[in-house]
Amino acid sequence: MSDRSRQPVMRLSGRVALVFGAGSSGPGWGNGKAAAVQYGREGARVVAVDINMAAAQDTAAIIAGEDCQAVALACDVTRAGDVVAAVEETVARFGAIDILHNNVGITDMGDLEAITEERWHRVMDVNLTGVFLTCRQVVPVMQRQ
Repeated sequence: MSDRSRQPVMRLSGRVALVFGAGSSGPGWGNGKAAAVQYGREGARVVAVDINMAAAQDTAAIIAGEDCQAVALACDVTRAGDVVAAVEETVARFGAIDILHNNVGITDMGDLEAITEERWHRVMDVNLTGVFLTCRQVVPVMQRQ
């Protein structure tokens, strides 16, 4: 294989990718981290967002270490104010959002009888309300571009 065939195609050069859930919840690589790094490798400027700032910073550092542009932000996707702040910061830094990647999700396993309504609502808030809140903020930005 030639060196050229190993080079990224740079299909996303000049684009801005906003990745919610860009950190890994445990050691190693999760889907959000892998996607964020790949967006960077394809030329996108990446905003790595996670509830855990250290995890977001780790992802952004990997991207920056490959001579790609990335920043880390902390955000709880169940809080509208956090989402608004992340979107505003992204637009302030990069002027646009071209890619919204929602990768936040949790599980709460247990017997049906043991799962409380509070636990149920927490999963629904993170997995569904988070997507609603991010889309509600990002789609109008994308439509204005």
